[in-house]
Amino acid sequence: MLNSPIEEIKTKLNIVDVVSEYVQLKRVGANYKARCPFHQERTPSFHVNTARQIWHCFGCGLGGDVIEFVKQIESLDFPQALKLLADRAGVALPQDQGQRQQSVPAEKKKVLYELNDLASRFYHKILTESPAASTVREYLDKRKFKKETIISWQLGYAADAWDTLVNFLSKRGYDPKDMEDSGLISRRDDGRIYDRFRGRITFPIRDLGGRVVGFSARVLQAQNDIAKYINSPETLIYSKSKVLFGLFEAKSAVRQAGAVVVVEGNIDAIKSSQAGLINVVASSGTALTEYQLQILKRLTDTVVFAFDADAAGLMATRRALDGAVAAGLNVRLVEELGEFKDPDEIIDADPEVWKNLIRNSTDYLQFYFRRLFDILPLTDPTAKAKAVQDFFSLLGKVADPIIVSEYVKKVSQTLAIRERDLIPILERARSRPSSTPSSIYVKPPVKPSAQEKTEQRYLGLICRFPGLSAADLRIHDPGEFTREDYRKIFSDLLAWIVEGKNLDTAEFLVRHPSYRTVLEVAEFSLADAEEEALKQELEQMSVLLRRNFIRRERERLSIEIAKAERRGDDALKKELAFRYTTLVQTLQELEFHSHSLSSYGRKKEEAGQT
Repeated sequence: MLNSPIEEIKTKLNIVDVVSEYVQLKRVGANYKARCPFHQERTPSFHVNTARQIWHCFGCGLGGDVIEFVKQIESLDFPQALKLLADRAGVALPQDQGQRQQSVPAEKKKVLYELNDLASRFYHKILTESPAASTVREYLDKRKFKKETIISWQLGYAADAWDTLVNFLSKRGYDPKDMEDSGLISRRDDGRIYDRFRGRITFPIRDLGGRVVGFSARVLQAQNDIAKYINSPETLIYSKSKVLFGLFEAKSAVRQAGAVVVVEGNIDAIKSSQAGLINVVASSGTALTEYQLQILKRLTDTVVFAFDADAAGLMATRRALDGAVAAGLNVRLVEELGEFKDPDEIIDADPEVWKNLIRNSTDYLQFYFRRLFDILPLTDPTAKAKAVQDFFSLLGKVADPIIVSEYVKKVSQTLAIRERDLIPILERARSRPSSTPSSIYVKPPVKPSAQEKTEQRYLGLICRFPGLSAADLRIHDPGEFTREDYRKIFSDLLAWIVEGKNLDTAEFLVRHPSYRTVLEVAEFSLADAEEEALKQELEQMSVLLRRNFIRRERERLSIEIAKAERRGDDALKKELAFRYTTLVQTLQELEFHSHSLSSYGRKKEEAGQT
């Protein structure tokens, strides 16, 4: 019997399976390694230990269990990461009575996920194998869709009939109400059900976990009386305001590239991926929502908008721009699509042209400054006023005072208007209420500081040597640890040894099971170094831990001495000065000891090479 939902989740989910959704892992013996998704690197330093079900990056120092990985890579807090993994593992988390009454049964969602996944595979099979879809295959071939693209994106075809999917699902025993709730089936006034998608190419829409939650479906040839695209309706598992087409496929590439490209159409995103530009998602022709911007900001700080060149595309660009700027994203724009109406056409003509347009995208303020002022008739006061108001409606959302000041100066010089006359216009633009979100804070992956790495390494080292005595550890105070969890672990380890117990990690964790992941990651971070080298490093880390603490105390005392001097408290100043001098002497001794240890290590290394 498992003690908690957390243990049940970690038992049911293999960390390799979860990490593989975000990172391309390579097997090395019993474990795996990859390039770290949390920092740029060429040589893989990200390792996954299958036996302990933990991960650690030897480059940036991050590490933990499967929950910590999802927390970091999705920029979630702990409860959000836990909920995401609980849904995946089929584990029910404890809820209070009010939540329980309002929550949707997990079993219902599970059925809806099954139905959408089954429909996606069914549509794909029709497209790739059915004689009835031969014209569709010819159409996609003319549109330059590669076979591997059709397979990897699981494109499909909904047959031009009223009950193809209804019959398929009914034979498998699914309830008509569940079919309707999944968004795949519609119901007539007389109660009869029928296929929602008919005679259309289907594009599966996936959530961030890769599950099919809905569809976008396109007719082969545009007709005046039929919508070119129709999408799944809102369901328990699909909300168009919370999903971006292609984000599941693109999210790793977005992190690696440090930017996301947002296009209008699903085909634009798929063709970009086919051309090798994988960090592209589609808004599917709708305005970006606050929720979608928040998702993007979890992955990157930079967004490049590349909407269609028609009037609707320009309007969509401005709407998306307002929201993204207000969300604190760095925004760039693809200036011109030239003779082409959308990215799909550019890619079909020459994929390199599309890649160059993305590379040469322009900062949005530069873009609008040129667009508004380069062609402005400088003799027309009304046109000047309108251009300034339009530009300042964007500039007013910028928080950086240097950027704002520089652009006010540029407008002043371009239009021959004094800066002091422009400032009130800018202030009015800033005070004007906006329909876009005022701010969205998304916590980025928190990489450990050098101090935290020292603390982690010291904990790992003392766990590697169970023969250490209380005297070995008592030279340190728990207050020397800056991280609260490390401080508490060290305090309990010290108490454990003082009780006369051997520093056996396994036995200690029976008493303190919540420390398991932290200590296992700390030990794992030591890799397979030789024992003699680890002993020397233990002494070095001990000195470093103590030295860093004394340096922090020295700085604190320096501030306190200055305060005492300002208050004229000579007695306190004298006492603090004495403590300060003592700390300086201790620090000098430690730095000498640290230098001696480093010299000893170098000599041993040189001796081993001769």
